[in-house]
Amino acid sequence: FPAVNIFETDEAILVEAELPGLEAADLEITAIDDELTLTGRRVETIEPAATADTTSEAVDEQPKKITWHRRERGVGNFERRLSLPTAVDPEGVEARLLGGVLTVTCPKAAACRPHKVAVTAN
Repeated sequence: FPAVNIFETDEAILVEAELPGLEAADLEITAIDDELTLTGRRVETIEPAATADTTSEAVDEQPKKITWHRRERGVGNFERRLSLPTAVDPEGVEARLLGGVLTVTCPKAAACRPHKVAVTAN
């Protein structure tokens, strides 16, 4: 968790991660050399049943019991370390969370970017 896509251009490595239900405040991203780490927390969306209210209007209401039939979306803390195909400039890394998809743009380190070499003739 989470599922990711990693691809590159001449200038950057891009990482897309599926993070439905998370907010930007739930995430921490770190980059060093050729490694990107995504850390976060997914909170439970269904609260455990609370004790029934003892007021006269709610005396007949009982806490609702939840029976899970399938649970594939995990909750709690997560950390995903990704090996990138080349070193990146950690100062230039940018991240955007939109529609449950995190996109992290990691500019390649200057030494790893393509450099055109001029050809001279004698």
